[in-house]
Amino acid sequence: MRIIPIGDRVAVEPIYAPERITGGGVIIPESIIRWEVPTLCRIIALGTGKIGKRTGKRYLSVDVKVGDLVLVGKLRGYPIDPKDELAQGPKIVDCEDLLCVVEDLNP
Repeated sequence: MRIIPIGDRVAVEPIYAPERITGGGVIIPESIIRWEVPTLCRIIALGTGKIGKRTGKRYLSVDVKVGDLVLVGKLRGYPIDPKDELAQGPKIVDCEDLLCVVEDLNP
């Protein structure tokens, strides 16, 4: 499947999301996980950008490229696969919902 986001949206693929079950078997409620930890994602596709209100020219509101690692809020975005009820797979996210670009995972 080829994904082409529209406007100022990007397609991201989650790399790391917090676990719902601990090593001891305790199930953490989804309501706790949603607010605690953002998801680390890799950008897999970029949209064409927004149209500026004054200039009429296209621009992209963030400085990201395909392959960048970003943090995305847990409740942000729309799952690409409609059967993905837990939103664990790839999703479409507005550029404004990207929290930051992660440049180095190992300090």
